[in-house]
Amino acid sequence: MPPNAIEPNVFRETLRNILTTASAAEQQQASSTTQVAVLTRIFIDECQSLLDSNTPLPTDGILEAAAHLHETSSAYQSHVTAGSDHRPHTPTSQTGVRSAQRSPRANKAQKDADRIDTTDVAWNDLLKAHALWQKSGHDTSSYSATAFLSIMKMHGATLLRSFPLLKEVRIDPTVAECRSEFSSHLSLLANLAPKLEPVAAICFLINCLCDSTITTPATPSSANESNLALADIERHFNSQIRRPFQGDAPQRFLRFAMRVNTELFQTSNLQSLPYFKGTPLVQSSGTGKTRMLLQLGNMAPLLYICARNTPADARKGYPLPDLQLRTFLDRPTEISMQEKLAVFLAAWFEILAQDLEKLTHAEAKFNYLGQLNQYGDTNIKQKRQTFFHRVLQLANTKAPNGKSPPNHQDIFETHLKPPLFELSKQLKQVQLHCRDKVNDMPHTPVPPVFVTVDECVDLPDDALPCLHRAWNYMMQLEQDHSHQMTCFWLVLLSTNSGASSLIEPIHYQYANGVVASLRHIGAHPLPTFVAIGFDLLCAERTSLDSAAQVASLNSIKLYGCPLWASLLPSEIDFWVTAKQKLLGADNYDGSIEQCFSVLASCLALRFVPIHSGSITLFGQQLSFLRNAVDHHMRMLTQVDPEGVLQVKSPSEPILAIAASFTMLPTPAKIAKDRQLSLELATKRYGSMLHTLNTLFLPSASIDLFRGTRGELMSCIAWMAAWDAIKLQELRQLDNQRAYNPATPSFSTDSNSNNIGLDSHARLLHQPVLLNKILVEMVQLDHAEQSKVDARIDKVCKMVSRCYDDAGTDIQAWTHFTHFDVLNNNLTQISPEFLWHCWKRGVALRMKSSQHGINGIIPVFIGNLDHKFSSQRQAGPAQSSSNDVNTDAPS
Repeated sequence: MPPNAIEPNVFRETLRNILTTASAAEQQQASSTTQVAVLTRIFIDECQSLLDSNTPLPTDGILEAAAHLHETSSAYQSHVTAGSDHRPHTPTSQTGVRSAQRSPRANKAQKDADRIDTTDVAWNDLLKAHALWQKSGHDTSSYSATAFLSIMKMHGATLLRSFPLLKEVRIDPTVAECRSEFSSHLSLLANLAPKLEPVAAICFLINCLCDSTITTPATPSSANESNLALADIERHFNSQIRRPFQGDAPQRFLRFAMRVNTELFQTSNLQSLPYFKGTPLVQSSGTGKTRMLLQLGNMAPLLYICARNTPADARKGYPLPDLQLRTFLDRPTEISMQEKLAVFLAAWFEILAQDLEKLTHAEAKFNYLGQLNQYGDTNIKQKRQTFFHRVLQLANTKAPNGKSPPNHQDIFETHLKPPLFELSKQLKQVQLHCRDKVNDMPHTPVPPVFVTVDECVDLPDDALPCLHRAWNYMMQLEQDHSHQMTCFWLVLLSTNSGASSLIEPIHYQYANGVVASLRHIGAHPLPTFVAIGFDLLCAERTSLDSAAQVASLNSIKLYGCPLWASLLPSEIDFWVTAKQKLLGADNYDGSIEQCFSVLASCLALRFVPIHSGSITLFGQQLSFLRNAVDHHMRMLTQVDPEGVLQVKSPSEPILAIAASFTMLPTPAKIAKDRQLSLELATKRYGSMLHTLNTLFLPSASIDLFRGTRGELMSCIAWMAAWDAIKLQELRQLDNQRAYNPATPSFSTDSNSNNIGLDSHARLLHQPVLLNKILVEMVQLDHAEQSKVDARIDKVCKMVSRCYDDAGTDIQAWTHFTHFDVLNNNLTQISPEFLWHCWKRGVALRMKSSQHGINGIIPVFIGNLDHKFSSQRQAGPAQSSSNDVNTDAPS
């Protein structure tokens, strides 16, 4: 064995030692929650949500609300039982205790606090400043702001490592504008409920700075370079969002919304309708949600607005936010958030109605809507910006000067009713035009008017419930004035799975003098649309010239979500982004969420929640699953009648390679200390597998190497053997670097860990010889090993006869990135199917009902560099999977 090779037993022994350790404590089952506890918890939840949003508790309504709690608890425990109901049904009622109702920024601060090393002197100084600020009674004056800003400026280099966005923020205690804005951040922190711990509180302030609009002054030359770079980035994303959407997700969503509208609102026998008409469309980032909705605008009237709370910078999110909305909602005035929102909607609808009225034909009106939703060159962008600037001007004119009336109904009647009728008059013509475009029969229902709020959870804390109330009023208006009012269907679009609950805690509202229930408990939960699926990019995937091209980034990034193909072409930036998407952070912190995300990406694990009477356990599982979607690229597939999220791991080669970055030492660590890098890899593997065994697997008393669990162990063994080989190759590459300066370098600079990341990635998904990986997995004596080698050689010699050049080197190659679960039973296995799997690096696990096969690991027999024949490259033009046959080896 070469001196630098890893002992083949290292990973096997670590694996065996960890997985055979039985858990000492059995999981305790919580007792069933009594009705009194349920009632108390509901009441505390709702009061807490009011406090968190800084809304005063209406004390005159508390006793009246408490009188409804008995009825509330029944709905809280059962809400909706689907039974034999075949209506569209994905309820989103929350039947367990929600996690503390903090703002997204406060939740992010808590996560940052958990991952950051606070032993540095910078944090010591910041914690002292925070302690003094608390003693001052949460002073928000310029004095406190100056103290914090001075420390942050002094330790800027240290803070920048954990908060890279600070690089663009101006931190200057001598500038009045900086002090004033930081004082407002201190005020936000002082009013948070529940309060944050000191480290999280400081992270909250830093995150506020990261979102700041006061940026570092730039020199003229650097400013011009930055503007050019931003312009290029924006042009790139403009082109990407206009790519043709593959698949029928837009059509399916249209049918879904129309069916829900018909069966839940028009022909339903429900005693109480859903609170408003709409659909939450929630999925992990990069799955094409926005592209799908913009494509929907080609089939139905679409009004689209982006509420993302960031500056107009394509690097921080795309599409760019419509800043006029936040400008109006964030403006400090005496009027309530409910009236602000109603005024902005009224201005939006009124301006749009005026523009549509100037157009004679329905087709022209429809085209005008489409132009507003386009993203492209400067002229198209300017048209949308001009439109919303007019909306903002009108909203400023309409906004009253005094305080808002307490009755929401009065607000809506004053502001929303007239423009809604005018806009409905114009859009009814467009709806008929859309129906006629697809040649539907005259009695076919017209499509609704879709109003999409992208990144809806970025709205101010109490704006989303206000939006719900406005749409509840619009639904009532449609019922009472069906000839004048059309159906406006609200689509809440977000990466944050918290938006999947449309029946959010609703503040006390006075409608016709009657206090509404805290949660509008009578409302039937709305179905959640999760069937987006991936844009498979079939039309964009080209044939391979040779098997060696499977290691090309341009090839492998076309398998999976459309995000990867839309990223900027820099390989280093690409893999940094992929790792951040997988971990939800810059670095691995050992949390169970990150651990599960990493292993699930490689092993196709699926988290199955435990149904229990414990509200605490329910809340923990719900929080875990939401974080999986929000931060770790898991796919939301269903929301069951009890409000439990069903989440799966997508088949993503990119995420699996990013997981390997986490499980194996970085090139910089290998170059710094070769022996330590091996210990780190073994320790990291051991820690992750121990977490999997003790926290996620059902019982440690089950025989590890039999049944379904045994199949999982075999997958882990294959993954570990593959990674052991890759670790050897990484170290060998480091040897080459040491003796050959021309070899791509792995930097040892701790601040340059991304140097060589592209080379690292290419090495990780290069094919590996079959007999090499078998040596890592199984220890055979000389006789048995000879038999295995002879069998492989025999097959290779048979294949070599197909090659024109008799001297071509034919080998058996494995290509692995991750496992996937095949949910259909196989009746036959074609070479084309195996080739399709091998290209993606997929090894298959079979469903339990599959007879005779537990799994499939494809093997390519041939020469990696051999060019495929042109006839094979052409392939059948109508292949269902587009590229299954187009580049099959000869």
